[in-house]
Amino acid sequence: MRVLAAHLAGLKISAKWSDVKGELLDRFSHLLMPALKTETPPLDTPYMYGAPVDPECGLSLIDFMDAYDRAITDAERREAEGRQKEKDGVLRIQSQYRNAFRQLLEEHRAQITPASTWTQFFPLIKTDHRYIDLLGQPGSSPLELFWDHVELLEEDVYRERKRLESAMRDAGFRVHVDTAREEVKSFAAEFYHVPDYFDYIYEQLLMKARHKKEEEDERILRQHRRMLDDLRYALYDLVPRISADATWDEEKSRVERLPEFRALDDEPAARLPGCEAPDEH
Repeated sequence: MRVLAAHLAGLKISAKWSDVKGELLDRFSHLLMPALKTETPPLDTPYMYGAPVDPECGLSLIDFMDAYDRAITDAERREAEGRQKEKDGVLRIQSQYRNAFRQLLEEHRAQITPASTWTQFFPLIKTDHRYIDLLGQPGSSPLELFWDHVELLEEDVYRERKRLESAMRDAGFRVHVDTAREEVKSFAAEFYHVPDYFDYIYEQLLMKARHKKEEEDERILRQHRRMLDDLRYALYDLVPRISADATWDEEKSRVERLPEFRALDDEPAARLPGCEAPDEH
């Protein structure tokens, strides 16, 4: 309060009170700020500097409490900014640890494939400080970052496979279950730089060819079974009927004239193992 009174003594008579009052409260807040903490009891404020409120200064207790409210708000803001700065520093360090581990993964890119597992990869990096530094840190763990890396590699394989398949369609090149790896690689080299993980692209193409062949074989077998049913019904309708003691040699000529029997010899399923035209007795 003595400081405020001394400041009043130096003011000009022509000064407006509203300006003087604002300047006094600003000076009070300025003096209060260095020692103020957010946990300071509000009722202690008027006595912080060893003197009660002096009415002759022209400032009421409400004026000082208003200045205190503003000061405490500023103190809270400073503390919040300090906490946020500290938090940002911790997050920055954690981010540096994760980035360092990602760099470690890149250095071992040649050892990581779409089929890699953590058990296979761990012995390569278990003593590296970039792995050790990340242990126990919040956020993504080394294991999660490893699988993220593998997933990105799988996406690269998928993207390159689609690119190769597009070129194959344009050129009329097809991969079958018995197509050699070198044949596919030679074709791919004509269109772009063959990636290191080409073997996984080839395996996927081969898997698709096997799956397609299995689907086609299943379709043919279903058709074959329907045609066998047609032949069975045709045999039932023969006139005269086939007797129970008839032999194949006796009925062969009649059966072979049936369209349903000839269709069995012509259709693709007849070339599949176990699907030869049946002998009817």
